[in-house]
Amino acid sequence: LLFEGGLARLCDVTVTVHAPRALRIDRAAQRGWDERGLARREAQQFAPDEKRARADRVIVNDADLSRLRERTLAMLAAVSADGKTGR
Repeated sequence: LLFEGGLARLCDVTVTVHAPRALRIDRAAQRGWDERGLARREAQQFAPDEKRARADRVIVNDADLSRLRERTLAMLAAVSADGKTGR
């Protein structure tokens, strides 16, 4: 919600985590949400393509939690190596 609220300008680096739509639907169902409820939540945010375009970094979340953790740690290491801007 940093982008929607205009707060991204306050950040040195912005990161979005993206999962394919079908996977988001499956994960929402595991939380007891139906597809309509997920759509309502997502309608309050920028579209995934817009978030990816605005973010300095994108983490793809299309696997299990351990893979997400690996990707997150790799992104953190890359940002640290690149310096303050993350680019």
